[in-house]
Order: sequence, then C-alpha cells, then structure tokens
Amino acid sequence: MAMSGQKAESTAGAKAIRQWLAAQMAVVPEIHSLHVSDRQGNVVWSGDAGELARPAVNILDRPFFAIHRDAVQPKLVVSPPVVGRVSRMWIVPFTRPWFDATGDFAGVVIAAVRIESFSQILSTPDLGVAGSAVLRYRDMGLITRVPALAGEAGQPGHAKVSRDYAELVASGQPQGFFHTANTPDGIERTYAYRRIPQAPFLLAVGMGHDDYMAAWGGEMRRIVGLVGAFLLTTVLAAVFGLRHLRREMVLQEALNEADIRRRVLIDNSRDGIVIQDASHAVIECNRRFAEMLGYTPEEALKLHTWDFEANFTEAMVRAQFTDLASVNMTLETRHRRKDGSFFDAEVSLSGVELGGQGVVIGVCRDITAHKAMLLALANHKETLEAEVAQRTQQLLDAKALAEQANLAKSSFLANMSHEIRTPLNAITGMAHLMRRAGLEAAQAERLGNIEVAGRHLLDIVNAILDLSKIEAGKLMLERTEVYPEAIMANVVSMLAERARDKQLSLQVDCPASPQVWLGDATRLQQALLNYAANAIKFTEHGQVSLSLTIEAETDTDALLVFSVKDTGIGIEPAALARLFSSFEQADNSTSRKYGGTGLGLAITRKLAELMGGEVGVSSVPGQGSRFWFSARLEKAGAAAVMEAKPSVPQLEAALHDVSPGRRILVVEDEFINRAIALDLLESCGLVAESR
Repeated sequence: MAMSGQKAESTAGAKAIRQWLAAQMAVVPEIHSLHVSDRQGNVVWSGDAGELARPAVNILDRPFFAIHRDAVQPKLVVSPPVVGRVSRMWIVPFTRPWFDATGDFAGVVIAAVRIESFSQILSTPDLGVAGSAVLRYRDMGLITRVPALAGEAGQPGHAKVSRDYAELVASGQPQGFFHTANTPDGIERTYAYRRIPQAPFLLAVGMGHDDYMAAWGGEMRRIVGLVGAFLLTTVLAAVFGLRHLRREMVLQEALNEADIRRRVLIDNSRDGIVIQDASHAVIECNRRFAEMLGYTPEEALKLHTWDFEANFTEAMVRAQFTDLASVNMTLETRHRRKDGSFFDAEVSLSGVELGGQGVVIGVCRDITAHKAMLLALANHKETLEAEVAQRTQQLLDAKALAEQANLAKSSFLANMSHEIRTPLNAITGMAHLMRRAGLEAAQAERLGNIEVAGRHLLDIVNAILDLSKIEAGKLMLERTEVYPEAIMANVVSMLAERARDKQLSLQVDCPASPQVWLGDATRLQQALLNYAANAIKFTEHGQVSLSLTIEAETDTDALLVFSVKDTGIGIEPAALARLFSSFEQADNSTSRKYGGTGLGLAITRKLAELMGGEVGVSSVPGQGSRFWFSARLEKAGAAAVMEAKPSVPQLEAALHDVSPGRRILVVEDEFINRAIALDLLESCGLVAESR
C-alpha cells in the first residue's frame, strides 16, 4: 500500500510539473517547447504531454549537457542551431541546469526556440528589394536569413562568409560596416554589423546601395532591439521558470524521499511499531508488528489492545489508559498470537497529539529469546563457578605437589652433592699428602691428573649444590665488608697460571676507591670467577680483561658492574638469548671440545638477581665477547688497610711456630678424611689423635 501511495504521489507531481511547463510556454510564445531531463540525460518532463508519448529521448551527448554537468557554477547556455530530438525541427536551445534537494546536479531544463521565430523578427523591418538580414552564431554558423535562400548557403550552420565580414568579427569590434560583392545570392551590398549584447549572436543587415545605408541605420537598431528584447524575455522566462521549477522539484523530491525513508525505517525495524487511538484500536502499524502477532498488516489494523495483550483485560486497559497523550512508560508483558500462543514482550509507550486527538505510539520487542538466554547464562554461570572452583583446587593441589617434588629434588641433589663431595675431598686430600711425601716424576704427573680431575668434579658438584640451594630458596647471602680490588686480585691469582699456559694477557681495570662496601664477597668472587674462567677457556690468543664500574650511586648504596671482555671465539646472535639458562651453552657441541656443564652462567645470573642486579652479554663471532653482571651494594665507610692473604706454606709455618707439641683431638666420622686431617696436623708439629 505504501508503494502504491508513493507511485500516486509521483504521478501527481509529474502532472503538476507538466502543467507548470505548459504555463511557462504560454507566457513566452516564442518558446516552441520546454523539456526537463534527469542526470542521465533522459527527457522526463515536457510542456507538451504528447511529445513524451513518442519514443524515449536522451540528450546525454549534447554539448550543453556536459557543460552543465561539469560546471562549478550554474549558468545559462545558448547553443548553436540543432535539429530537436523531440520536435524534429531546427531550433536554438536555451539551457540551464537544475539540482536536487542535496544540491547535486539533477538534469537540464531546455527551452527550444524554432528558427522560424528568429526569421519572423528579421522580416519585420522594410529592407527594400535588394536588402538582406542575416543572424549567425558567434562561430559564424548561420541561424537564419531574410530573404531565405535555397541550397547549402541557406541551411542553418553554414559558416562561409566574406573575408571583410570575417576580419571585422575577428577584430572584436561590437559593431561596424563592411562592403562585399561576395554574397550567396550574388547581390553586392553594404552591411551594418553588430554583436547582440549578452547573447552569442552576430547580426548583419545589408542594402544594395550606399546612399540608403544611413537611412537604414534606424532599421538596423530596431532589429537589434527586437532581437535583444526577444532574447531578454526568453532568458528571463527561463531563469524565473527554472527557479520555480527547481523549488517545486526540490520540494517534491524532499517529500518523496522523506516518505520513503520513513516507510523504510519503520518497515525494516526489528521492533514492532503500532499507533492506537483513544478507542485503543490499531490505526497504523509496521510489518514487523503484524508478523510478531501472526497477522497480516490488514488484519492487524482491525485489532484492539485486548485482542493481543495477555496480561490486561479490556476493562483494565480502559481504566488504566484514559489520557493517551500523557502516557510515557516501558513495561514487560505477554502478547497473544493469532494462533493462541504467547510470547514475552517489552513495550515502550509514548503518548502524543495527532490531528487534535491523543494517540499512543507503542514499540514492541519480542524478548522471549532474550529471557531464555539470561536464564541459560545464569545456569551456565553457576556451572562455571563450580568448575572454576574445582579447577582452582586441582591447580592448588598440583602446585603443592610440584613444590613438594621440587623441594624433594633440591634436597636430593643437596644430599647427593654432599655425599659425592665427601669422598672427593678424601681423594684430593690423599693426593695432597702423597705429593708432600715426595714422588717420582711419572707418579707426580699421574697424581696431578688425579688432582685436576678431582677439582673439576668437585667444581661440578659445588655448582649443582649452589643451583639447588638457590632454586630451593636456601642460599643466604652474607653481609660483610667487600673490597672489589681484593676480589679481582684473587680471581687473577687463581687464573694466572691458566692464562700463562695459553699465553694470554690477563688485565685488570679497577679504579682505586676508599669506599668500603657491604655484601657477599664470596658470591661476588664466584660470579666473576665464572666469567673469567669461561673467557680463558674460550680464548686461544689475545687477552682477557676484567673491569669494574660504579653506576647509579646514591648516598647509601651503588650499583657495581663487573665485566669480563675477551678476544675469543665469540657467540652467534641466535644463541645469546639462552646462554643464562641452566645446562645451556652457546653451542652444545662445545661441551666435547671445551667441557663444562652449562651451570656457571645460570648460577651467575641467579646470584646477580639475589644481589639486586642483572646480567648481560654482547658478542661478535670471531672477535670476542663481553660478559657483565651487576650487584647493588651498601656503603660502609672508609676502607681499612688490607693485609695480604697468607699462602698455605706460610700458614703451616706459622702454626708450627705458635703451637708446637700441642695436643689436638680430631672428630670426623669419615675414616679417610680423619686420616688426612691427622696427617696434616702432625706435619705442622701438633700431636693429633682421634677416638
């Protein structure tokens, strides 16, 4: 029904436009026809209804159409003479664009003036027997001439003129005189020429004798005045007519589009929309409202509120909704379908005045699925909460088991490391005693191999034990005085022999400072030793440099950065990210060539983190690497005078001098270790015994 109404409105609008166009033609009789095209060039309206009954006409290829379509500003265009596609006659088109409600180009209005209308104007003055009046377009194309000529020279568009005339026009002069014997009818004439103001026309009036030219000047001006008046009337009519047409078209199009938008919005709404009057009858509804209730739109227009409202009787509706214009509420209710089934609905009611009476507009939404979804979500929420609680408990149980397993592993490793370290100490101790007793060269060499292997195995066991302590959270850092110069000196002394064996230069860059720091010197030395030992291991020639820098210093502490730089084999960039993980090396194949467990760097990282620092590395394959770690240490005060650490022989001699003959009781459950301790003490002049 909506579409039928729109079509009727469109037909009525087209009829009104045709009537208005016909009225404009009656005001300006010189206009033979008045047409309007759309933006595709199709002629859609005409002042003569009979002309549109002919086959469809399109003017898209006309030059004036492209001019109007592409122009920035609208303007009147007067075109050269053409054969009209509607009238099939020679005409001069006067055209102007029109625009839709949004301001976009919508088509062209064409006022067609027949060539005969111009001929009648030129025939008005008395030109004499040999006189002639010629009207041409600005490109010299013929529009019409009096008297008319047969043949090509008398056809519209013929542009052949005398040289004198062409030169006068080319000079740009608005008016002038010229004499020529080269005329189409062979009569020699003197012409008065003039450009028509505000039009692209050229008018030439000629007579056969010069004596009469001045007398005919008035006739010339009269003709120009007639043509100008005609053009002015035509242009004004076109301009005012176009403005009126544009207003009518914009208004009609706006009304049509507003109605279409309204119907599209209403009919495509996901909600049912209904309007009811004071009798609670449905006077208007959209398609969705009828579909929700199972009715056709026509059937829905016969309903009252109580026909589909399940929660309200007729009496309840009439009692509660008396002043419809003041209604403003939203409620949840139940609606009854045509088949007797029910559904949950949310209804928003708004009262308004329409045509002097109160009506209520209802927006209805089927919320059956929504309520079912809410119920399902509530049930699902309860199920999820139970599952989450169950999974959480399972995770907590699994976490507890994992922690217990980790503690058991760490305890096992610690115990195993202790059990392995005890016999290792015995082996290295016995080797030491054997070396003190004096050996042959071959035996000393074999004994040295035993000591090296024992120390290596002991280092591995110590590393595993340290890692286990750290992971179990049982490694406790000491808080004693720290002397960075002493730490670096100790590391250099422990590695000097290895460096000399490989002919490497071992350098130290440690700035002297009176500051005393507080921290764990043993762990700092252990971390630095790991770096330096690796640097010597992986460097075949060149040097290894140890350095210390102080960063981020405050009044109470500072960040000390220890670094070791070498000229060794370097590390590939892809391997840098996993270097500080447990049991990892830059290339696992290096374990065969260089040895090692891959624990040293992991222990260094964990120690640095325990001391409030971090670790890092930069490397270039084939050129060397730089490893560093940092530790935050507290300030203790001015440095004390450090005494040189005595060597083992010096300690033995001092013990022999201070306590000769003293009795010592050795308590040790391991037989071999007890024997080693007794032997060492007796070698220092003490009387040792065990029970």
